[in-house]
Amino acid sequence: MTTAVARAVAGVPPQALTVRSAQRLPAVPAVQEHLDAVLVAMVESALRRSPPGARVLVRTELTAGRPGTPDRIRVQVADRGPDLAGEARHRLPAVPSGSPGTHRTTAELACAAARLSAAGGGALSAGANPGGGLLLTLALTTAARPGW
Repeated sequence: MTTAVARAVAGVPPQALTVRSAQRLPAVPAVQEHLDAVLVAMVESALRRSPPGARVLVRTELTAGRPGTPDRIRVQVADRGPDLAGEARHRLPAVPSGSPGTHRTTAELACAAARLSAAGGGALSAGANPGGGLLLTLALTTAARPGW
């Protein structure tokens, strides 16, 4: 999982990004290409929404599950772009598809996130960043521990 986050931020100028990540995150039962696509889309969306000179925050954290349940990983990407009012906060932004001149629609990002989440037991959500802007959160269930 840590490697997937590193791939998502590769090539982003260091002055545009702050990464706060747990050193070792466990594996998630997800198709690598789906995980990579969603993480890259989250980072690119935040970079595009941020005003010049603002930093995007990428944060990962591990939350221990209750006995008999897997742990969860939460990846949050926060920007300082314009605040979104009302229902717009809960809709996912459009993100680049990787092809010059084209954009992935909100529905396509939601579909990619759904494919990822179906295998990983998680979800992608959008909400207000407490510091202003948008906060995208990807929550995934980790792979089961041996002996479960």
